[in-house]
Amino acid sequence: MTSTTYRIGIDVGGTFTDLVAVDQAGTSTLAKSPSTPADPSIGVLEGLGVLAAALGLERGTLLARSERIVHGTTVATNALLERKGARVGLLTTEGHRDVLEMREGLKPEDRYNLRLAAPEPLVPRHLRLGVRERIRADGSVLTPLDEASAIRATDALIAAGVTSVAICYLHAWRNPAHEAATARLVRERMPGAYVTASSDVFPQIKEYERVSTTVVNAYVGPVVAGYLGRLEGRLTEAGYKGPLFIMLSHGGVAPVEEAIRLAAATVLSGPAGGVAGSMYAAELLATPNLIPFDMGGTSTDISLIRKSAPGIAIDRGIAGQRIALPSLDIVTLGAGGGSIARVDGGGVLHVGPESAGAAPGPACYGRGGIEPTVTDANLLLGLLDPAGLLGGEMRLDRGAAEAALARLGKDLDLEAIAAAAGVQRVINARMAEGIRLVSVRRGIDPTAFALLAFGGAAGLHATAVARQLSIPRVIVPRVASVLSAWGMLASEIRFETTRSHIGDAAAMSTAGLSAIFGEMEADARARLAAVFDGQIAVARSADMRYGEQIFEINVPLDHIDWTATDLGPRVADAFHARHEELYTYAQRTNEVVLVNARVAAIGKLPALPKEPVLAMRALAAPVRRQKIFLEGAWIDVDVHALESLAPEQEIAGPALVEGATTCVLIEPGDTARVTPNGWLDIALAL
Repeated sequence: MTSTTYRIGIDVGGTFTDLVAVDQAGTSTLAKSPSTPADPSIGVLEGLGVLAAALGLERGTLLARSERIVHGTTVATNALLERKGARVGLLTTEGHRDVLEMREGLKPEDRYNLRLAAPEPLVPRHLRLGVRERIRADGSVLTPLDEASAIRATDALIAAGVTSVAICYLHAWRNPAHEAATARLVRERMPGAYVTASSDVFPQIKEYERVSTTVVNAYVGPVVAGYLGRLEGRLTEAGYKGPLFIMLSHGGVAPVEEAIRLAAATVLSGPAGGVAGSMYAAELLATPNLIPFDMGGTSTDISLIRKSAPGIAIDRGIAGQRIALPSLDIVTLGAGGGSIARVDGGGVLHVGPESAGAAPGPACYGRGGIEPTVTDANLLLGLLDPAGLLGGEMRLDRGAAEAALARLGKDLDLEAIAAAAGVQRVINARMAEGIRLVSVRRGIDPTAFALLAFGGAAGLHATAVARQLSIPRVIVPRVASVLSAWGMLASEIRFETTRSHIGDAAAMSTAGLSAIFGEMEADARARLAAVFDGQIAVARSADMRYGEQIFEINVPLDHIDWTATDLGPRVADAFHARHEELYTYAQRTNEVVLVNARVAAIGKLPALPKEPVLAMRALAAPVRRQKIFLEGAWIDVDVHALESLAPEQEIAGPALVEGATTCVLIEPGDTARVTPNGWLDIALAL
């Protein structure tokens, strides 16, 4: 008899590490384990033990039977947020070392505030050194590389204790020869150092974006390399022999070596898994328009799935640093179950962005936390069972939650229960505003979408948030609490290539455009084929703008006929259509400028099996009655066990649906229907 095999997805969050194992039949087994911020790889191995136990296996047996592991990590993100990256030195063209600090002259947070200090650069000025060399914008050499100058600068960085070096020369996107020579020199003189060149990371125009992205890569690279090295070692010791893939910000996965080389592409690793899972959910539900709403312990991630496709951002800021690599368009709020509530000097209640995290965690976790959090408020409101989370493995201390909220209430002149209700209203309002950012403020009507609620904390807030925006439908997957980990298993290997090629798109020759994209496709296929021997697909797009604009939008180009003789005008028409879709208008008589050509090589991994349909069974009765505080009063509601519900069973609100790792609130007037796969499809009474 053939043994059951598994694919494992792992998402390390700020509070919990989420794990899911999917077998050949598509059956998903879920597990959660407290994260270990000091070294997340420890929590991963502990979580694998919990997952194995849920399957009735030893951890070594589970790993031996696993075909692949896909992992989303917050290591790079935390290194940026906490300023705990490597000690970086920057080698750049002589006379240009202050590009990193001058930025663009803009203040994106509050551009009219004359007293607003610029974010501190990741590389201090004394570690930003000029090297004598110069490449012209056309790629020709104006000043040959002075190796003696490069050696002096490198030796100065060695003396300063630098462990990671970023190399970014003027116009290296056009001609990388000087950067490549310098990288070889630095590696010879600094064995073991992490070395990254802009022509390897971000070979595009725009000096500040290029130097910032390269520096971020150098800053987080050693941290990511150290973590993934420890994780690989621990997995090998535990008996795993299969491939380990890392989720990247653009929604694809990559081998460990590529994730280390392009460490800056892992900063949205975990949230990207949620979007990947949402895309797969859109397919399973035949619902092409979804708003993924991922509320975890530390943050809430919100995005948009429109016509079954996610939004792509080609330039974003994180922790005050610019990262210009392609990424899924995700809005992240400091709003989660562990978000701390406080009262400011003016008596105004705030919730987040500070979080109690995994250690010490909310007060009710009993790990030394004393600050009132969203989880404490939900427990006091009766929405969580004190018998505990994780199927009873983690008991909750209601007394500690009440004491924390009583202290908060004292500052507000409110009883503890009223303070808890206030915390819930504030956090719901913040998350509703996050949805407005990705929809209403972009000219998109959220009422035409369904809200896909996932993450361990989303179920208790999703219907209230949807009601504020008149969203009529909320969907809660059976795998909601670990959907990001589950979604990673539906992702594919993806290698991106980019080339700046500025010109009037409509005037470009068919032969010229075909040559540009053809060469890039050959390069992307070759890079992917070096680590993957399966089926490869290709996606083409371009960053374009009108001639008078200074910012580009990314335009998919796979739908146009690449064999046509009028390729240039067709590319320009694709831009007009995309601009009209995003901004409701197009200026078809204006020049369309193509700035960057993009090609992605996509390795088709075996498809994730669809979740099996639940066997028909008798309607499940509620497991108990419970008092909850809702709309200013205590009421008795039915509590249902998620795992016991029958297909097509309907639950009328008010009610609670409890799973081992999540809980869903169905408000008065709302009705939840159980789908054939065991998901909750909630119709709101608006």
